[in-house]
Amino acid sequence: MTSRKKQRRLTAGVLLLFLPVFSPASTGVPSGKIPFHTVHVGSHGLIDTNRNRFHRYWQSRGGIDVFAESPFYAGRIQLGFQYMPFSAVSDRQPSFNSLFVYADWKKEWRLSRTLACFLGGRAGFCRMRFDRSASGFSVHLMQEQEFAAGLCSGLHYAWSEKWRLSVTGVTWKIFTHERIHLAFLSMGLSRRFNTPPWLRKFLE
Repeated sequence: MTSRKKQRRLTAGVLLLFLPVFSPASTGVPSGKIPFHTVHVGSHGLIDTNRNRFHRYWQSRGGIDVFAESPFYAGRIQLGFQYMPFSAVSDRQPSFNSLFVYADWKKEWRLSRTLACFLGGRAGFCRMRFDRSASGFSVHLMQEQEFAAGLCSGLHYAWSEKWRLSVTGVTWKIFTHERIHLAFLSMGLSRRFNTPPWLRKFLE
């Protein structure tokens, strides 16, 4: 797939992902959701939870999700990356490391003073770097990068104004020649910071 086609796919995916943000219903800014006023920075442990044809050939060893999240009009916007290595089941195919670089937008609903749930969509790129362990594997196929999109949902538990614990489920569809469907579950902590005025002005 050419780089131009990949760029067009990413642009279309991101526009569809963030379309709800710019809809007429989202033009007002709810109290406490001023864009980029605060930012949560966090990291989560990551596991692969689904099983399908892909998992006959590769098994995950767990991974990590690192991100920054901020209020954005009617919802929240998040930028981050997910790193997860996969081990080959046999020596007929190579093991590989995957890196998802993504953006997402989600809507959050408060269930109580400390508990909230959320639902949203995300899009980005999945970069796969293969090792040389497989016999007869072409050196020209050592790495691949494809567009990926999916959904995310989960729960936040904020026990203080600055700290929260989150559990998140993510489904990914990777647009390789043979589509790859993955489902990740993550859990971890994030800390809230007030965005410096100069940075908030730049982002706005």
